[in-house]
Amino acid sequence: MGLGKSQIMSSRKRLNKTKALGDERITGVRVAADTRESERRTLEETRRQELRAKMLTEAEASARHNAAVAMRWADLFSVQVPQDLHAEIVKQKAACDRIIASKDKLVGEFKAELKLKDDDYVRSLRKQAEEVDELLQLMGEQFREMSNAYGAEMVDIEVSFKQERGELLAENRAELAALFERRRVREQQFMETTQERAEQFHLQLEELRLADAEEYNVLKIRLETDIQNLEQHLEAMRATYQLNTEKLEYNHRVLQERDKENELTQQQQKRKIARHRDVLSNLKSRYAELDKKYQDDNMRLTEEYRRVTEQFKDLQRKYRHFAKADSARRGSVRTMNADRVASLVRKVLQADKAIHDQLLGWIWQPPTGEVFASAGDSVTQLAESEAAEKEVAAAEAVDEQLSTLRAHQAFAPMIALVAEEAGFLADAAALRELARLNDEDAVASAMLKASQNEIKSDAVLRALNVNSARRFCALATCLTDSPAAHKLLGRQMDVSELCSAIEATGCLTLCSPDEVVARLMAFAEASRGAGEGDTGPQGSGGVVAADGGADGGADAQPSSSQGGASGGGHKRAEERERAYWHTAVDVISPMGFRVWKALEKSIAAYMSTLQRRSDTLDELRSLQRQNEELRLLLNQYLASRINEELRVPPTAVI
Repeated sequence: MGLGKSQIMSSRKRLNKTKALGDERITGVRVAADTRESERRTLEETRRQELRAKMLTEAEASARHNAAVAMRWADLFSVQVPQDLHAEIVKQKAACDRIIASKDKLVGEFKAELKLKDDDYVRSLRKQAEEVDELLQLMGEQFREMSNAYGAEMVDIEVSFKQERGELLAENRAELAALFERRRVREQQFMETTQERAEQFHLQLEELRLADAEEYNVLKIRLETDIQNLEQHLEAMRATYQLNTEKLEYNHRVLQERDKENELTQQQQKRKIARHRDVLSNLKSRYAELDKKYQDDNMRLTEEYRRVTEQFKDLQRKYRHFAKADSARRGSVRTMNADRVASLVRKVLQADKAIHDQLLGWIWQPPTGEVFASAGDSVTQLAESEAAEKEVAAAEAVDEQLSTLRAHQAFAPMIALVAEEAGFLADAAALRELARLNDEDAVASAMLKASQNEIKSDAVLRALNVNSARRFCALATCLTDSPAAHKLLGRQMDVSELCSAIEATGCLTLCSPDEVVARLMAFAEASRGAGEGDTGPQGSGGVVAADGGADGGADAQPSSSQGGASGGGHKRAEERERAYWHTAVDVISPMGFRVWKALEKSIAAYMSTLQRRSDTLDELRSLQRQNEELRLLLNQYLASRINEELRVPPTAVI
């Protein structure tokens, strides 16, 4: 290894050591920040668990107090004395005030916690700014140190290379002088060797001349003899050539005849080619007509597809309307079915009583409990009707908002990007529709391209479960890196206001097409892990106000509490209804079913025996009838006059 390379290695080690020291100082700042962030998250998780426990405790206590207040209202209707009624109402009001005070206290604690988080966020921002300044200072110092170190090492390396260059020049000059000396010696030796070889070659040339003269004479005699033999062979070949000439003339005449036949064949083929050209021209004109026709058909089918799509959306709206109407009819149908089941249960009990009394001779015991109660009470029907109406209204609002967002020009590039990069998510129905469009012979137009993009984008959005405006905003947040777009998409505002704001600011800058698939995978994973009620990926904490407000906000708490209460009542009603149907199904005990099966098996065996006896009696009657007919026929034969003419009449044998 030379001096230059050795100096480079030592310089590189010193520079790496200096760089490692600088990186260690910078890493220390990051490690401290990570440690502080980990401690903050641990404390925040502990505080969140405490607040959740308080909220659950308060919800349980509030539920108990609400139940007590609700139970007390029924007792107030039985109070007849006004003073007592006033006292009870005052107590109810006090209980309600206590419930409200408990909720206000919990709200105050949440507000205090929110204020504390805001202060922590401000302090965190200040600390981060200080750490950024410190990092900048450390990076500047490291840059200056590395610049100085690189400069010093470059000087050392340059000196080493200059020293190594001088040594190499001296060595090369000495080696060059030695090579020139060796070349001079070898040239002298080559000249002497060349002169000796020239003399030897001259002697060999004289010897070869004498030998070649003798060989020339011998060869001349042999060639003259060969010439005579070849002249004789030439005469023989001339005769052969004459014969072959006659054969070739005959073959030439034959080929001329074949040429004439080939000309006739060529003329026939030319006429056939002309005929085929006419057919080809007709086919081209027909193809042009069909091409124009299929283009018109494609345009018509595209318009038909749009019309059918509108009809499908209208059908969805009608479906929701009829679903709302059907929810009201469901209660009456349930009551009718309950009455019908009660009638069937009565018949089953009557049959069971008849089996016990008439067939088994047992004492029949009627079932215990009320099995004829109505399963569809008014409270359950009202709750189901209200839930169905709310569900239909929410579905209509979500579909309208999602359609508004997708149809707006501000989100058209995003939908086109998703359809282009994630088209593999399309389902089988969408692929069949695309294949049908691609199989058309018409030239691709702007309308055809738009139809294909619309079908593909619908299939991709269905695969990603983007079925609401909130999910659509979460998808848009996932595909953009603009902080302004994140802020607008996370703000609570109307759908039209959101579209206008994004179109006015032009802040919806999409990510690179190479990142679309990875981001969609992250979006799907986040949706699968967090569920439909979460805010979505990329930290989208808010949704459009018309879609129900920000998820997890304070405004959603009362509605969730009411939904929980109504859901609990609906669940209890379902349990009562389920208990009723189980009671109706189990009106006959398993022991009774086993007795019925055994009795059915015995009756079937008895029925089989009776059937066999009936068949046997029918067969016996048939045999008796045949015997009677044979007896009459035999008497007729015995009384015939032909028997008198026989030598041995039948009467003599019988």
